[in-house]
Amino acid sequence: MKNKGDLIETFAVTLYANDAEISVQTVNLEKGESKTLTFIWYTQDWSKGSYNIKAVAETVPGEKSIKDNQLVAGAVLISTPGDLDGNKIVDLKDLSLMYSAIKRAARGQKYDANADINNDGKCDEHDREILTNNMGQSW
Repeated sequence: MKNKGDLIETFAVTLYANDAEISVQTVNLEKGESKTLTFIWYTQDWSKGSYNIKAVAETVPGEKSIKDNQLVAGAVLISTPGDLDGNKIVDLKDLSLMYSAIKRAARGQKYDANADINNDGKCDEHDREILTNNMGQSW
């Protein structure tokens, strides 16, 4: 998001899964300033399934166009821990994806958030252990 106006803008951005509110962040933007927001969604109390994700920015006083106040970002699948490919079962393909993510992490390459099952900021043997413990589980 970018402040294209001449005044400081302060507004709220709300993240939704389907129509349920997940989180709200307040944003302050100086003239010409841009910011990227990161939302964290803890899904352990949510049902397994697919959710449409959208972010909605509150209208600021004097705003002439609100066309860009909503971002529909696609879908998120909540599944069994270790179901890296989203096919609703933890299987050998997921284990292969996990090993690839661990190797990339060891080489300092791109971080794979899907393979970071325990959300500790790393793809490592702890994540592989969680996946292995869920091997064969489906929904």
